[in-house]
Amino acid sequence: MQNTLHWSFNCIKLNQSFFNELKSSLAKYYASSNNCNEICRYNILANNYWNWQFTTQRQNNTKGYPGTKVGELSITRKAIDNGTLSHRIYQDHSVAAEYKEYTLTSSNDKYQELTGDWQMKTSSYDIDYYKGFTCCGRISEKGILEIDLADGVTYTAGSVPDGSIILTQWSFLDTIDEIYKDKRQVTILWDTLTLKRNIEINHFDDMVLDIEGKPLMLHGYAVSGEGLETTYFWVDRNGKTAIMITIFDTYVITR
Repeated sequence: MQNTLHWSFNCIKLNQSFFNELKSSLAKYYASSNNCNEICRYNILANNYWNWQFTTQRQNNTKGYPGTKVGELSITRKAIDNGTLSHRIYQDHSVAAEYKEYTLTSSNDKYQELTGDWQMKTSSYDIDYYKGFTCCGRISEKGILEIDLADGVTYTAGSVPDGSIILTQWSFLDTIDEIYKDKRQVTILWDTLTLKRNIEINHFDDMVLDIEGKPLMLHGYAVSGEGLETTYFWVDRNGKTAIMITIFDTYVITR
């Protein structure tokens, strides 16, 4: 079983502290009966020393997360009578000094394809002039991404290729395993503002972590595409993403 960080983890200088935080988060989730059917939570860990130091030294209303943790993500899903899922996503990130909240709907199936309009709200607890942002959007019948700003301005931001299903990165946490097995063409709506097209999913490795004396088998997928830097997803035997690694942050499932 692995007791060191896999090379896919983009963590600099804080290896042991980062690894301890990662295993602690995983232990809380896999020791509980919470299987993320409705509410799923992730701790956000800083990948580099500078982000961690910046957070601890910030002189404003931050939460002061301990260690390498810089934020939290929660995803609440509920089935709706018309065969869709409602999603409410909440993220707090102390380096960005920003809360984000998203509401959207998807199909209630193994892909969770995006349906209908969505909304994003942000609010800042930093001391600069930026206080927040609100917008809503949709994919038009012609496959065009349309974004409505609070001041009444609407703009377009790309299109979905023919034959591609579209979903958010939060649904992708649940569905990547099925999409890979079925070889589906995917477009990801990232942060509800940009389209990541021509997504490629490649299985690149497996690893077994020692979580409080018990083996945790994870399958690794490398995901890339137009406008998307390679992002690593470590998925458990139930198809749930336990760890997502981006350039700046690592998202780790927890209770």
